[in-house]
Amino acid sequence: MSTRWICDGSMVNTNFSNYIRRLAMGCLASLSLMMAMGCGFSGGEFLYMMGVGKSIMVEPQYKLSEEPVLVLVDDPGQVIDWPEAWNYLTDDLSQALVKHEAATHVVPRSTIENLRRTHLDFDKRGCREIGQLAGASQVLWVEVEDFLAQEDIHDAGNAAYAIASVKVIDVNGEQRSRVRVWPTSPTGHVVSVRLSGSDVARLRTKDAICKELSELLTDKISKLFYSYEADDFDGPK
Repeated sequence: MSTRWICDGSMVNTNFSNYIRRLAMGCLASLSLMMAMGCGFSGGEFLYMMGVGKSIMVEPQYKLSEEPVLVLVDDPGQVIDWPEAWNYLTDDLSQALVKHEAATHVVPRSTIENLRRTHLDFDKRGCREIGQLAGASQVLWVEVEDFLAQEDIHDAGNAAYAIASVKVIDVNGEQRSRVRVWPTSPTGHVVSVRLSGSDVARLRTKDAICKELSELLTDKISKLFYSYEADDFDGPK
């Protein structure tokens, strides 16, 4: 078998390299012949037929129920120090799920607020029970694990961030082992977003920083539940 060394010290099979070159030359020759024969399509169209430039769809990791879904943003460690941030996360995620048809019906935030006022032990209830009180069939449970939205920049590359774990809870599950329907890991699916020092300087106020973090986190979480087009060069949009 013929081999040669390349600059990083690894060996390459020259027979394989020659095969690749012959294949590429064959494709170009075929393209030239078909264009000369007037096959009716351009070189760009030929490349598209060969699969170059076609969009790639990313499938959802889980499909939510067609019945009402409750978006429950939980902050067990009380790491969110800006009251409006909880509202931003709840509203942005609810709207994104409906916009992208990931959920047919999402329980409005006002329902959760009413439950907080009418049930003094609301914070002691589990998410499954809260979902039942809200009339939902599933709960999209977002636990915020860490959150930083400060106007003062201490780390230029990691000036603001939000980290959360995501789980889907079946409100009507009879067995404890079947209450959490997604993901299989008991710790949930961890999602994180970050802002650089230049981002924070551009946003200026704490409220604007929280809004930006909410939009970024919402985008990542909602994409777990609907199909979307991936970018050929930059990865998922």
